[in-house]
Amino acid sequence: MPGDEALLSIEDRHLGFRVGVGVDARARLVRVVTAVRLKGWRGRVYFAPVRLAHPLVVDAMLARACRRLAAE
Repeated sequence: MPGDEALLSIEDRHLGFRVGVGVDARARLVRVVTAVRLKGWRGRVYFAPVRLAHPLVVDAMLARACRRLAAE
């Protein structure tokens, strides 16, 4: 994908988290990809409520990014 891209990786005792964000301003496209590797039962317990809120948070973040890109 042409444009700017950021990759982030975070390891914790309970899970491993990866996120990639790509922006192509000319195509007016923002992509977000996330991956989570749960580690044991504590990871599953921790992530259970996060899993429910995750789509709402990502959608809100993308909407804000799109508004900011449109303002440029």
